[in-house]
Order: sequence, then C-alpha cells, then structure tokens
Amino acid sequence: MAFMNIGQASVASGVSAKMIRHYEEIGLVRPPQRSVSNYRTYSGNDVHVLRFIKRARSLGFSVTEIKQLLALWQNKTRSSAAVKKIAHAHIDELKRKIAELGSMVQALEHLERHCHGDERPELCASFGRPYIKAVPVRPEVDLLQYAARFDAAHGLLFDAFVPGGLPGGTGTSFDWTQLPPQLTDPMSRRLILSGGLTPQNVAAAVRQLHPWGVDVSSGVEVTEADGKPRKGIKSATKIAAFIHEVRSADG
Repeated sequence: MAFMNIGQASVASGVSAKMIRHYEEIGLVRPPQRSVSNYRTYSGNDVHVLRFIKRARSLGFSVTEIKQLLALWQNKTRSSAAVKKIAHAHIDELKRKIAELGSMVQALEHLERHCHGDERPELCASFGRPYIKAVPVRPEVDLLQYAARFDAAHGLLFDAFVPGGLPGGTGTSFDWTQLPPQLTDPMSRRLILSGGLTPQNVAAAVRQLHPWGVDVSSGVEVTEADGKPRKGIKSATKIAAFIHEVRSADG
C-alpha cells in the first residue's frame, strides 16, 4: 500500500494541510501513522475520508453531524435506519435553505429590474420594512407631489441632483429655499437633508430647515494637499466638527 505525506494528501483530497491538522486535533479524523522519520503518512482510505469531510462541509453539515456520519460509515454493524435519520433531518434543512435562497433570488432579480432610484411606492412598501426614500431635487420634480406619493416612508431624504452623476456622494448642494414649507415643518419629522453638507454650512441648514436628520458623506472626507477630497476616506476631525455644528444649531 502506497502512503503519502501531508502535502500529497492535501493535493489528493483538496483539503489544506492546515485543515487536515485541525481535523486531527478535534478528532474528526484519526491520528495518522508516522514514518520512521516521524512524518505523518496517509493512506488512500485517509484521503477518501478527507474528501468525504470536505464534501460534507460544503453541503453545510456541521462537525458534529460529520462525526456521526463517519462513525456510522466506519461501523460495520451500523443500522441503516440511524444513517437515514441523520440524512433525512439534513435533507429537510437543505430544502428549507433552498426555498429561502430561491425567495431571495427572486427579490434581488426584482430589485435589479426595478430599482434605479425611481422605484414606485408599491415596491418600497412590498418588503414590509420601514424605509427612507431619497428625493432628487430638480426643477421638473414637484416635491410636494413626490412626497405625497411616498406618504408611507418613514423619512424623505432630499438630495441634489447631478445629471449623469452618482445618486449621492457628489458633494453638490441645492437651493434649500426650493423645499416647500409643508416639507420643512418640524412636526412632520420626515425631512432628512443631504447634498453638499459640510461642517461649514450644516448649522445654517439646520437652523433654516429644522430637519429630522442630516446626511453627510463627501463633506467629511480627508482633504489632500492639492485641496481635493480623498474619496471614501473620512476625517475624524471633520466628523467631530460636523456633529458639534449640528448639536449647536439644534439647540
């Protein structure tokens, strides 16, 4: 019978040498035989067991379940009913997961087809979860009418619209006076202001509009030596200054 070292067993089974050692430590596989030089040696049957473990793990079996299956497999007097009981329980679990994944795929496919920033109120409500709707502030959009369509939204996030640009994070602000008084009523607690907010202008925005919340991204990014922001990298100093200005203005 030909024996392999741990590297060869790893290649043959598809299980890394590190994981082989781990399986030995937790008792999932028996301690290997040793060569005269005290190196681990593995037989063809050992490799077969490692392949079985890898396949079982990829299918979601737990270490405990694999131990049970291996014990039953290696027990020549095993009861087929015992094997069937474990397998049947896991089959039911896999079927449940498959059904959940199928539902998730359908939902994601639906989102992929419909969510372009102009999703309909029915779609937003269909998930049965609280949501905040982003509202692009642009001349052709009747903001009152838009807000009325999304009366079930827990918040309306008004952001600047940049033609051909990203739906957010552009650092562009809009004229706050475009927001109708009905939308800036503090009692509505639905207005979330976004678009070009910085530690320098957020206090004025809060005092003027009394929003329920403010949203910031590019306004607190680290500034390079050339004055340009480092996209995605936030400045702790700017964040602290932003929060201070909001709290000061909000009283």
